[in-house]
Amino acid sequence: MMIHHEGVPIESFEAWAQAVAGSTSSRWRPGDPGYDMALAWCPPDRPPGLPPELRELLHLPGGGDLDDGPEPGRLEVLQVEPVALGRDTPGATLRMELHSAVGPVAGHVLAWGDAPFGLRVEGELRTAVQEIARDQDSDRVETIRSLARTLLPPPKPGLEPLEPLDPLGALRWELLRQVGEARTRALEAGTDRVLFVVHEIVSLGRTRESRRRNNREDLDRFVRRLSGGAIPRLQRGVVAGPVSLLGGVELYLGKARRDLP
Repeated sequence: MMIHHEGVPIESFEAWAQAVAGSTSSRWRPGDPGYDMALAWCPPDRPPGLPPELRELLHLPGGGDLDDGPEPGRLEVLQVEPVALGRDTPGATLRMELHSAVGPVAGHVLAWGDAPFGLRVEGELRTAVQEIARDQDSDRVETIRSLARTLLPPPKPGLEPLEPLDPLGALRWELLRQVGEARTRALEAGTDRVLFVVHEIVSLGRTRESRRRNNREDLDRFVRRLSGGAIPRLQRGVVAGPVSLLGGVELYLGKARRDLP
């Protein structure tokens, strides 16, 4: 497995920081998902590698849930690339190049603490309309409509989900945006399979249970709508799916958790 950023190998925590922190160096501190994710991949007591909670989710070694057939095959991690931290989101992302017995799989991991997953889509639309009303250039409305058409299936006549599906406006913008990026990444990589993982980073001293509970509810609300009710909620350590997206992409969903002091 190769860990790199834009082709430059990452072999230490310091190299990871140099690659992704940049102008957002004020974020580079314990408690920030970007910092904590880097430490999970590049711990001080062993060589860089896959964190145990992600290894468990991917069922490595010995198998994964992305292979057809009665016997699960091995899901191999070929490359990992952290994405530069941004100021517009408190999360951190990395891309993975995976391989299963049936071919390549694109991976997209979103590391998150206890901040909300952005505004609700209704709030994003309201902000965009206000910008347009002030003659400010904004393509946010078109972006949201495009993502909704691409990712969210229309209700199927005669099929009643076990739990009611929330409307677009009730969903969290960051989740919609991140899954859209994961789909785009799969298409760019020339594969029709993508795994999207929410990597929850929990610190007893820095994160609050009430906010984490709200995030779990928002994530499950989004997954229910994304899957048309077929996946009522994500369970930690389990890969769910696939969900068929526009363009022939099969989306798998997973959730992992890292506990810190």
